Amino acid sequence: MNTKRQTSYKLIEKLAAKKVKLNVTALMTLTQVRDVVSALDPNVPSYVSVFVGRVANTGLDPLPTMAAAVELLKVAPASELVWASPRELLNISHADSIGCQILR
Repeated sequence: MNTKRQTSYKLIEKLAAKKVKLNVTALMTLTQVRDVVSALDPNVPSYVSVFVGRVANTGLDPLPTMAAAVELLKVAPASELVWASPRELLNISHADSIGCQILR
């Protein structure tokens, strides 16, 4: 999203159509993950990065969202889910338990 609160999904689609490998980051909601995944080329390697630590800072349990995100990414097999901004060691086992590919 830019400073005018306009989403970047069309830009993601445009870049993905040109086979650009993307790292879409700073996502916070499952809706954002769903919209990003639908904009990606399923055959081009990309990263979908959810700032899980920041979500947890709001008091919400991020594990159900991330488990659902793993499922959403199944339609984009070349892409990987990033558990970004971990806050505790437990996040390592959480990410592993749901099949999240990257923790950083």
